[in-house]
Amino acid sequence: MRFRWVCRLGLAAVPGFFAAWSVAQAGEPHPLFVALNQKLAAIGAEYRADLSSTVSGAAGAGAIRRTSATRGSVWSSAFPRIGSGDTNDRFAALLRWRLAGWRARAETGISVMTQNQYLGADLAPLLGARDETASNAALVAALRRIADNEFPRRAERLARLIAQRRPHLVGLQEVWSLQCIDLAVPPPGFGCGDPSIAGAFNDHLSETLSALTARGAIYHAVATVENLDVRDIQAPGLPPGMPFEINGVPALLVALDRDVILARSDVVAAGPVTPVTFPCVRPSANGCNFQAFPRVETPAGPLAIERGFVAVDATVNDRNYRFVNTHLEIRNPDPTDPLSSFFQAAQAAELIETLELTTPADRSLIMVGDINSSPESLGVPGPLPLPEPFDEGIVTPYTQLVYSGYVDAWTLGRPPPDGSTCCQLPDLSNMASLLDRRIDMIFARDMPVAVRGVAVVGDRVFDQTPPPGPALWPSDHGSVTARILF
Repeated sequence: MRFRWVCRLGLAAVPGFFAAWSVAQAGEPHPLFVALNQKLAAIGAEYRADLSSTVSGAAGAGAIRRTSATRGSVWSSAFPRIGSGDTNDRFAALLRWRLAGWRARAETGISVMTQNQYLGADLAPLLGARDETASNAALVAALRRIADNEFPRRAERLARLIAQRRPHLVGLQEVWSLQCIDLAVPPPGFGCGDPSIAGAFNDHLSETLSALTARGAIYHAVATVENLDVRDIQAPGLPPGMPFEINGVPALLVALDRDVILARSDVVAAGPVTPVTFPCVRPSANGCNFQAFPRVETPAGPLAIERGFVAVDATVNDRNYRFVNTHLEIRNPDPTDPLSSFFQAAQAAELIETLELTTPADRSLIMVGDINSSPESLGVPGPLPLPEPFDEGIVTPYTQLVYSGYVDAWTLGRPPPDGSTCCQLPDLSNMASLLDRRIDMIFARDMPVAVRGVAVVGDRVFDQTPPPGPALWPSDHGSVTARILF
């Protein structure tokens, strides 16, 4: 009886341990541990039944007495593949054997994620300012909002989302780098060192990689495209950047928006993860900037609102992939002009055509990103005063992709209307999630055999930054993750 009691305790305690561990680490059981708990519970029920049957049958025949001398024989009879030895060792060996097979099955295909990290402020007021006073006020307000939204704390939560699911490849958007240069020697606590803005100046990519490493998740930045670059502004007599003044002290903002692809360390170690060299009209770092983009006239000078795409070739689980990351223009960069949706439509068309002409037949194509277009987005019917083929009408990016044969992974793994990824309040202070549009996507060029574990993450209260400090959402977007099998 003592042996059977110990066995029950062991089989019941292991799932409980994983449940407790996952709650403690994540605030809610990770899907991996939920599945693991279910498998362990099934294993426990199956093996307890087998053990009870073996012990009862043997005792009825008078062949086995329930003594310490015969416990090993009972275990060996019930589980001959595990062999003899101490009971705990046998159970551990059995558990490892079962988990090894389960893990091998779980690691098939490729796991990917898309994550818009969010600058921390809405730039529309700044880009819409038409005089120097309004522009300066909007820029200082944006820097204060970025500082208040504490990217280093948010980076830890964004890294947590990646570390929990360990995707092979990750597409990051809005990976900003912000620097401040004093144009005069300020007193302590003034200029760039003003406490209300000082927290805005950091490199989001470095913060993200450091936060991942701190969690034991080693990722490498393997490809980058550089988008909006404030250094395009060249005010007379000043270095490149956007000049501003705070508390009477002149300073210069240097800011760069990037889209970045991360690769898990074992993917990099297993074989080369190579940035794709596209035949770009407008190359940028490892990727391309789109040919169609809006330009804003700021009081300091013109600023191009660049967007782009970047890709890598990688091999995961013996299959060759081309993985593409992009961030398309918002629907109406000029809210007063409905035809400004032309920019995102033209960008989507350029991306689709480029991938169609350059993707090798032996590579499975996966595209992720923030496309700023949902399945519900409506186009603009023609005729329109736009260049061909948009004179016949503006077709939304999502519609273009689907009608070009791209498969929306969400529709294979989840029923609609779930999957909203945008957007929390600009200051990330809302208590309940406000996501109500699905614009962050994972697409496959060929029909997958299966899509598993597709989910929006970073949209639950326990994903917010913990005390001390205010509770902030990791981003104004939810991240999307999925495992795709071809």
